[in-house]
Amino acid sequence: ILEEQIFQHDLTKRLHMDQTYDMSICFDVLEHIPVEKVDVVLKNIVKHTEKTALIFIPNADRQPGLDESHINLQTKTWWTQKLLEYGDLVSSKPYHDHQVRWFRDSDCLFILNIRK
Repeated sequence: ILEEQIFQHDLTKRLHMDQTYDMSICFDVLEHIPVEKVDVVLKNIVKHTEKTALIFIPNADRQPGLDESHINLQTKTWWTQKLLEYGDLVSSKPYHDHQVRWFRDSDCLFILNIRK
């Protein structure tokens, strides 16, 4: 990736770009966002995603004791309800057999079809 192709932005503030993407990936981000700003971040993702968002979030039910930077640890049920406000969940697939404990203990990988 070329440096001029990288765009940084605080996702807790409204994002204005002239383009959208077929897919967005949000991997280990939302648990670091204050709960009162999660909707702003999700609106930014939805606004710039045409089809699908792949969202991975640690599950508070299965990963206790994460460090203090994880300020928004919610249950899988909470995240499911929140994401359904923005699209249709295709999958919330657990990785119970994965070799890496981090994946095995986090069963909140969501595939969200964006609803426009």
